[in-house]
Parts: sequence; C-alpha cells; structure tokens
Amino acid sequence: MAKQKHIDVWIDKLTNSIINTISGDNLPTDVLEVTSNDLKLVTKNRGWNFNWKGELKKENTKVIKLTVVKNPEIIQGKMSFEDKGDHIFINLVENAPFNIGKKKLYEGVPETFLLLPVN
Repeated sequence: MAKQKHIDVWIDKLTNSIINTISGDNLPTDVLEVTSNDLKLVTKNRGWNFNWKGELKKENTKVIKLTVVKNPEIIQGKMSFEDKGDHIFINLVENAPFNIGKKKLYEGVPETFLLLPVN
C-alpha cells in the first residue's frame, strides 16, 4: 500500500483574515508574490523550515506571501502552488516562526491562504 501524504498545518479556525492572539483584533491581509528580496528574510537561520529559494526557482510554481495590509515587509506565512488546470496543487505552506506554538502572535495564517481565490 502506498504511503499517504498530507499537509501538516494546524488549522486554528476558519477565517478570512489573521487574528492577533493577544488583542483578538482581526487584521486584513494582502497576498503578494514573493520576490528575491523576500528570500533574505525567510532562511533556516531565522527559523523558517523550508527551502523557499528552491520553490521560487521551480518552473510553473508560484510562491506567495501573506502580509498585514500596509505592512508588506513582515511576512506572516508563505505558500507555493502549481495550477494544474483542473486543480491547484499546494507544494508547501508555512507559518512565520513567530506564528507557531503556544506563544504565536497571529492565528489563521494557513486558513487565510486556503480560503483566498487564486488568480
């Protein structure tokens, strides 16, 4: 039997924005394409788990970031995906290191990616 694969992402709750875990404020988000400058901020030394530089180099793969509106410098999470015509294939989804665990700053990052329309 083939080994089953799954996306290992904790879903806090379904929301179309991220929520500050301290204040409870709902923050509107932007989804933007990742640039080569962004790659300097998302390294293993800074707590990120995946090779986003490699994802950005893949043919037919789009890499996007989730940011708070009017604050595109701070990346809340990233996702890479491919448009397969009849479906979207998600390669990777990752929260920013400060959005993981009991002391996370924001919740709702993975769900926000999954609920957004893809252009």
